[in-house]
Amino acid sequence: MKTKKQDRLIGFFGDSFRRNYIGHKQVPTDYFPPAEFERIIQATYLYGDPRGGYIPIVDTRIRLRTLTLLMRWSGLRIGDAVTLERSRLQGDNLLLYQAKTGTPVFVPLPTFLVKALGNLPSGPRPNPRYFFWSGNGLPKSAVADWQRSYRCLFSLADIRKPDGQRKRCYPHMFRDTFAVELLLAGVPMDQVSLLACAVVFPFATATSICRSKLTICSGVCFFPRAIQRSFHTSLSHSHRY
Repeated sequence: MKTKKQDRLIGFFGDSFRRNYIGHKQVPTDYFPPAEFERIIQATYLYGDPRGGYIPIVDTRIRLRTLTLLMRWSGLRIGDAVTLERSRLQGDNLLLYQAKTGTPVFVPLPTFLVKALGNLPSGPRPNPRYFFWSGNGLPKSAVADWQRSYRCLFSLADIRKPDGQRKRCYPHMFRDTFAVELLLAGVPMDQVSLLACAVVFPFATATSICRSKLTICSGVCFFPRAIQRSFHTSLSHSHRY
């Protein structure tokens, strides 16, 4: 029954597109240049009601700031970042798994972010297994809560375009920023596509390029030192976060 409904929906929109009842509009992606990202980070220090809530407002601000840095420096989607398990952080590397093959992949993180994750205050319903999620309810409900927080944060940051109009900001733009900053740091496009477009990638793909791009050890993929250095040097001022 579900398949039939999906087929009907696909057929309806396909026919509407062919008849030009609906058009194909590409929405360009955007990212946060360093100055805009700095405004967002500074806004986390002002976020929320000073009277606090379930947890002290200072802890809430630290948690929001750390989640922001995590998405910026790992390229994780907000859903993956919110439900990230503590066991995935191994030293200064983030251990991820490719969804289809289960191939483990280590993504290096800058030192200041590793320290922030290690000192992360507890949430209103702490769970020792996760950084930002209580483990109760559905993950999408937790993500929706954080998305509401980001709408308030972006409003507080008040980022503007050159013409004065307010810039439309979304948490996914941290992922785009991750990719753009790697390109600006000189990381080749094919390596950025592996990091940013998939974050973790199939073992077959990794094997085909391992001789020139990656080192494969017992099925574990490690990114070359050139990429690791770009994490620490592309925004050298980030230590103050």
